Amino acid sequence: MANRTVPLRFRVFIFLAGLAFAGGCSPRTGPVPEPALETSLGDEGSEDIPRNLTAIVRSGGAPLWFELRADGPAPIPGPADAQEEPFAPWPQARHVAGFAAGEDGRLIMAVNRDGFLAWEPRKDGLGLYRVSGREAWDPYTAASLFMYRGTPAVLLYGDDFFSPDGTETPDPPAVRVWGLGTDFQEMEETEIPAFAVLPQAEGWDVDTLSPGKDGFWYYRGVRRGAAPEIRYFRTRDLALPGEPSSAGVFRNAMSPYTEKDMPRSIRTALEEAERMTQGEKNLVAAVVSPEFPARRHFALRAGNSGEREVLEIAGFYRPPDTAAVIFPGGQGIFAGQKSAGPLSAGTDVSETVVSETIVSEAFTLPVLPEGFVYTRIGFAGPVLIAAWEEQQDWRIGAAGFMVIDGP
Repeated sequence: MANRTVPLRFRVFIFLAGLAFAGGCSPRTGPVPEPALETSLGDEGSEDIPRNLTAIVRSGGAPLWFELRADGPAPIPGPADAQEEPFAPWPQARHVAGFAAGEDGRLIMAVNRDGFLAWEPRKDGLGLYRVSGREAWDPYTAASLFMYRGTPAVLLYGDDFFSPDGTETPDPPAVRVWGLGTDFQEMEETEIPAFAVLPQAEGWDVDTLSPGKDGFWYYRGVRRGAAPEIRYFRTRDLALPGEPSSAGVFRNAMSPYTEKDMPRSIRTALEEAERMTQGEKNLVAAVVSPEFPARRHFALRAGNSGEREVLEIAGFYRPPDTAAVIFPGGQGIFAGQKSAGPLSAGTDVSETVVSETIVSEAFTLPVLPEGFVYTRIGFAGPVLIAAWEEQQDWRIGAAGFMVIDGP
């Protein structure tokens, strides 16, 4: 891959893809708008420019690619043009570790070893903000991106599984949880009262946090060293002390939501996705939504017979009835309520009628080079953002994300 350095701070990159979401990437009817480019947001100290605003994206005629680099995201022509990154175990590599969705169309991304990226719909386009926590985040791994009291927050922990000789024991981070401040101006140290049962002063690290199917938050404490120890806890509210749990209860609570517990559009998208695999795989959709405090997993059936491969696919759900899922290769399904057209003549209501039927359509994201996969998707307003990685077993090389017009 060719090395390429493009300055990003206070630049405006204006583009987005024209992508037809019916049977793949067939061209749209009518002219496709040409990508446009403005070169500057103005002086860094300008009062008109919010702090941390890195770029503004507007609709255009081609996908926009970003690569994650040490100094932040950089625009590139495509993944094949990303810088040569040495493969590293996933806890140590820069990659998009999670998405969280706001009810106002905002989309938050956690970048492992770096900090937050945030997308905000604006009058002049889609704003991209970078809030770096590099010094605090770099030694640690992002375990979970979740919403706490309406604020996006990331749990960090010290991962020793891939230490070179198996003996390195990282200290727990001084700050376990970082929240994203109001209007993306800064990140804030965030205290989670439920974690008080695992004091850092006694060597406890928290390496897992996830909401379970039963309404509890589940988390796991790890104490390393000569006498390693693991403890499980759960709580109805992270602002309250947790109660002891067990590995078995944790595993049961983490099993995917099944058909009776999932929104109709997610079920429709999963059913169509399984038809695309001709029933050869058990699909589990890892879904982000403004309705969920953290990513949730959905499957059409409980358990696994062991006869079919289990494949996790990325998904996004926008209430009340819109969902999309994608396979690692970029094949996707969009599901939502079908418009039934205008009301019949003679009525004094001109609004569009929406059918209660959920329908699905196939779409395809741009093809990635060999060895690259799509890992997550989210929507910021009408715009689809897909994270991608160069993978080699459990290691990651180049990584970034793509921005494109949504269905």
